[in-house]
Amino acid sequence: MLNGTIGTMRRPAGTPPAPLTLNHPNVLTVAGMYERKGIADLIEATALVRQRVPRITTYLLGDGPDRSAFEQLAHERGIGGSVVFLGFRADAELVMRQADVFVLASHADPNPLVIPEARAAGLPIVATRVDGIPESLDGGDAGLLVPPRSPDALANAISGLLLDPAQCDRLRVATSRNLERLTVHRMSRETMGVYRRAIAARTGGAS
Repeated sequence: MLNGTIGTMRRPAGTPPAPLTLNHPNVLTVAGMYERKGIADLIEATALVRQRVPRITTYLLGDGPDRSAFEQLAHERGIGGSVVFLGFRADAELVMRQADVFVLASHADPNPLVIPEARAAGLPIVATRVDGIPESLDGGDAGLLVPPRSPDALANAISGLLLDPAQCDRLRVATSRNLERLTVHRMSRETMGVYRRAIAARTGGAS
Protein backbone atom coordinates (compact mmCIF):
# COMPACT_ATOMS: atom_id res chain seq x y z
CA MET A 1 0.00 0.00 0.00
CA LEU A 2 1.25 3.49 -0.89
CA ASN A 3 2.56 5.33 2.17
CA GLY A 4 0.85 8.52 3.24
CA THR A 5 2.83 10.80 5.53
CA ILE A 6 1.23 14.16 4.69
CA GLY A 7 -0.79 15.26 7.69
CA THR A 8 1.27 13.33 10.24
CA MET A 9 3.58 14.73 12.90
CA ARG A 10 6.84 12.86 12.35
CA ARG A 11 8.75 15.05 14.81
CA PRO A 12 10.55 13.59 17.85
CA ALA A 13 9.89 15.21 21.21
CA GLY A 14 12.57 17.26 22.92
CA THR A 15 14.45 20.48 22.43
CA PRO A 16 14.64 21.44 18.75
CA PRO A 17 18.13 21.90 17.25
CA ALA A 18 19.57 25.32 16.48
CA PRO A 19 18.16 26.74 13.24
CA LEU A 20 20.09 25.90 10.09
CA THR A 21 20.48 28.03 6.96
CA LEU A 22 21.45 26.25 3.74
CA ASN A 23 23.73 27.71 1.08
CA HIS A 24 22.41 28.05 -2.47
CA PRO A 25 22.42 26.47 -4.97
CA ASN A 26 21.98 23.22 -3.09
CA VAL A 27 20.88 19.63 -3.26
CA LEU A 28 19.40 17.84 -0.25
CA THR A 29 18.79 14.23 0.59
CA VAL A 30 17.10 12.93 3.73
CA ALA A 31 18.16 9.34 4.24
CA GLY A 32 19.97 6.96 6.51
CA MET A 33 23.68 6.75 5.84
CA TYR A 34 23.52 3.28 4.30
CA GLU A 35 25.02 2.02 1.05
CA ARG A 36 21.60 0.99 -0.27
CA LYS A 37 20.42 4.61 -0.07
CA GLY A 38 22.79 5.52 -2.92
CA ILE A 39 24.69 8.11 -0.89
CA ALA A 40 27.96 7.23 -2.65
CA ASP A 41 26.25 7.77 -6.01
CA LEU A 42 25.07 11.21 -4.90
CA ILE A 43 28.59 12.14 -3.78
CA GLU A 44 29.99 11.02 -7.13
CA ALA A 45 27.23 12.95 -8.89
CA THR A 46 28.10 16.05 -6.88
CA ALA A 47 31.66 15.92 -8.22
CA LEU A 48 30.22 15.86 -11.75
CA VAL A 49 27.65 18.61 -11.10
CA ARG A 50 30.41 20.91 -9.80
CA GLN A 51 31.86 21.01 -13.31
CA ARG A 52 28.71 22.84 -14.42
CA VAL A 53 27.54 24.39 -11.14
CA PRO A 54 30.76 25.12 -9.21
CA ARG A 55 29.07 26.60 -6.13
CA ILE A 56 26.75 23.66 -5.45
CA THR A 57 26.48 22.31 -1.91
CA THR A 58 25.06 18.86 -1.29
CA TYR A 59 23.51 18.36 2.15
CA LEU A 60 23.12 14.86 3.58
CA LEU A 61 20.57 14.80 6.39
CA GLY A 62 20.59 11.57 8.33
CA ASP A 63 22.94 9.21 10.11
CA GLY A 64 23.96 5.60 9.95
CA PRO A 65 26.80 3.07 10.04
CA ASP A 66 28.26 3.94 6.62
CA ARG A 67 28.65 7.67 7.27
CA SER A 68 32.43 7.54 7.84
CA ALA A 69 32.93 5.74 4.53
CA PHE A 70 30.90 8.42 2.72
CA GLU A 71 32.88 11.19 4.44
CA GLN A 72 36.08 9.50 3.25
CA LEU A 73 34.72 9.24 -0.29
CA ALA A 74 33.90 12.96 -0.39
CA HIS A 75 37.43 13.71 0.84
CA GLU A 76 38.98 11.42 -1.77
CA ARG A 77 37.00 13.11 -4.53
CA GLY A 78 38.25 16.49 -3.36
CA ILE A 79 34.77 17.81 -2.63
CA GLY A 80 34.72 17.64 1.16
CA GLY A 81 33.77 21.33 1.29
CA SER A 82 30.82 20.80 -1.08
CA VAL A 83 29.28 17.83 0.75
CA VAL A 84 27.89 18.66 4.20
CA PHE A 85 26.92 15.87 6.58
CA LEU A 86 24.16 17.21 8.82
CA GLY A 87 23.58 14.05 10.82
CA PHE A 88 20.17 13.41 12.35
CA ARG A 89 18.00 16.49 12.85
CA ALA A 90 14.52 16.65 14.35
CA ASP A 91 13.66 19.64 12.16
CA ALA A 92 14.02 17.86 8.82
CA GLU A 93 10.82 19.43 7.51
CA LEU A 94 12.18 22.96 8.02
CA VAL A 95 15.49 22.05 6.39
CA MET A 96 13.69 20.53 3.41
CA ARG A 97 11.87 23.78 2.73
CA GLN A 98 15.22 25.44 2.00
CA ALA A 99 16.27 22.89 -0.62
CA ASP A 100 16.67 23.79 -4.29
CA VAL A 101 16.54 20.15 -5.44
CA PHE A 102 15.62 17.08 -3.40
CA VAL A 103 17.34 13.81 -4.32
CA LEU A 104 16.70 10.22 -3.30
CA ALA A 105 19.26 7.95 -4.95
CA SER A 106 18.23 4.64 -3.37
CA HIS A 107 19.23 1.29 -4.84
CA ALA A 108 16.17 -0.27 -3.18
CA ASP A 109 13.32 1.47 -1.37
CA PRO A 110 9.88 -0.17 -1.10
CA ASN A 111 7.90 2.97 -0.19
CA PRO A 112 10.02 5.87 1.12
CA LEU A 113 8.35 8.26 3.53
CA VAL A 114 10.47 11.23 2.43
CA ILE A 115 8.99 11.42 -1.08
CA PRO A 116 5.52 12.56 0.11
CA GLU A 117 7.24 14.97 2.50
CA ALA A 118 9.38 16.44 -0.27
CA ARG A 119 6.29 16.79 -2.45
CA ALA A 120 4.40 18.52 0.37
CA ALA A 121 7.31 20.96 0.63
CA GLY A 122 6.91 21.74 -3.09
CA LEU A 123 10.42 20.59 -4.01
CA PRO A 124 11.64 19.54 -7.45
CA ILE A 125 12.61 15.89 -7.00
CA VAL A 126 15.17 13.62 -8.63
CA ALA A 127 14.90 9.98 -7.59
CA THR A 128 15.79 6.52 -8.77
CA ARG A 129 13.41 4.29 -10.69
CA VAL A 130 13.25 1.48 -8.13
CA ASP A 131 10.54 -0.30 -6.13
CA GLY A 132 7.81 2.08 -4.89
CA ILE A 133 9.49 5.36 -5.80
CA PRO A 134 7.89 5.76 -9.28
CA GLU A 135 4.41 5.23 -7.79
CA SER A 136 5.14 7.92 -5.17
CA LEU A 137 6.04 10.28 -8.02
CA ASP A 138 2.96 9.56 -10.14
CA GLY A 139 4.94 7.42 -12.52
CA GLY A 140 7.44 10.22 -13.14
CA ASP A 141 4.95 13.05 -13.68
CA ALA A 142 5.86 14.54 -10.29
CA GLY A 143 9.63 14.09 -10.42
CA LEU A 144 12.59 13.10 -12.56
CA LEU A 145 13.33 9.37 -12.45
CA VAL A 146 16.84 8.08 -13.19
CA PRO A 147 18.39 4.60 -13.15
CA PRO A 148 19.88 3.46 -9.84
CA ARG A 149 23.66 3.23 -9.42
CA SER A 150 24.18 5.83 -12.15
CA PRO A 151 26.00 8.97 -10.92
CA ASP A 152 26.13 10.28 -14.50
CA ALA A 153 22.34 10.18 -14.91
CA LEU A 154 21.89 11.64 -11.44
CA ALA A 155 24.30 14.48 -12.21
CA ASN A 156 22.61 15.27 -15.53
CA ALA A 157 19.17 15.48 -13.91
CA ILE A 158 20.41 17.65 -11.03
CA SER A 159 22.39 19.97 -13.31
CA GLY A 160 19.47 20.30 -15.67
CA LEU A 161 17.23 21.53 -12.87
CA LEU A 162 19.76 23.88 -11.28
CA LEU A 163 20.59 25.47 -14.65
CA ASP A 164 16.99 25.77 -15.86
CA PRO A 165 14.81 27.74 -13.41
CA ALA A 166 11.77 27.36 -15.68
CA GLN A 167 12.01 23.56 -15.57
CA CYS A 168 12.51 23.76 -11.82
CA ASP A 169 9.35 25.84 -11.46
CA ARG A 170 7.34 23.46 -13.65
CA LEU A 171 8.44 20.53 -11.52
CA ARG A 172 7.59 22.37 -8.30
CA VAL A 173 4.05 22.79 -9.60
CA ALA A 174 3.86 19.12 -10.65
CA THR A 175 5.07 17.81 -7.28
CA SER A 176 2.38 19.85 -5.53
CA ARG A 177 -0.47 18.26 -7.50
CA ASN A 178 -2.38 15.10 -6.60
CA LEU A 179 -1.26 15.11 -2.98
CA GLU A 180 -4.48 13.69 -1.52
CA ARG A 181 -3.33 10.17 -2.36
CA LEU A 182 -0.23 10.74 -0.19
CA THR A 183 -2.07 11.83 2.95
CA VAL A 184 -2.39 9.86 6.15
CA HIS A 185 -6.19 10.17 5.82
CA ARG A 186 -6.22 8.26 2.51
CA MET A 187 -3.83 5.66 3.90
CA SER A 188 -5.91 5.17 7.06
CA ARG A 189 -9.12 4.89 5.02
CA GLU A 190 -7.67 2.24 2.73
CA THR A 191 -6.10 0.32 5.63
CA MET A 192 -9.42 0.21 7.46
CA GLY A 193 -11.06 -0.98 4.25
CA VAL A 194 -8.67 -3.93 4.11
CA TYR A 195 -9.56 -4.92 7.68
CA ARG A 196 -13.30 -4.55 7.05
CA ARG A 197 -13.13 -6.78 3.98
CA ALA A 198 -11.06 -9.36 5.88
CA ILE A 199 -13.54 -9.38 8.78
CA ALA A 200 -16.50 -9.61 6.40
CA ALA A 201 -14.92 -12.53 4.56
CA ARG A 202 -14.13 -14.34 7.78
CA THR A 203 -17.62 -13.76 9.19
CA GLY A 204 -19.26 -14.86 5.99
CA GLY A 205 -17.17 -17.99 5.83
CA ALA A 206 -18.11 -18.96 9.39
CA SER A 207 -21.87 -18.54 8.91
